[in-house]
Amino acid sequence: MKEYLPNELITGIDKIDEQHGAMLYLLNKLEKYFKEGEGEKAISDSLSFLENYVKTHFKTEEEYMIKYNYPDYEVHKLEHEKFRKDFAMKRLKILRGVSKSEALLLLKSLKDWYENHVLKTDIVLASFLKNLEKH
Repeated sequence: MKEYLPNELITGIDKIDEQHGAMLYLLNKLEKYFKEGEGEKAISDSLSFLENYVKTHFKTEEEYMIKYNYPDYEVHKLEHEKFRKDFAMKRLKILRGVSKSEALLLLKSLKDWYENHVLKTDIVLASFLKNLEKH
């Protein structure tokens, strides 16, 4: 799924990039569902799948950070926790019924957070991990 990542979001850590690509693919798929008026079940199923995938991905990153004694582990983990809570809240809002435009705004905010997190936080983690390989 790495093929779904724009170059600026590639960390160089294959497992993380694969998961980032999958998350971006899922976010884009949800956006498409809303734009095309896909049914509630497809949207609900996709939101649930994405929520579980986010947990899996964050667990992967956190395992890397623990294994390699990443110095910014606590800060990075707090960002993950904030996103999980924010995602759960937005998911509930969408499932309770919001307008198409509001749903698209909620998805855009998730996608923006994701891209900013990768660019500012995950790239730093990846650099740390790649530097370990050099030693």
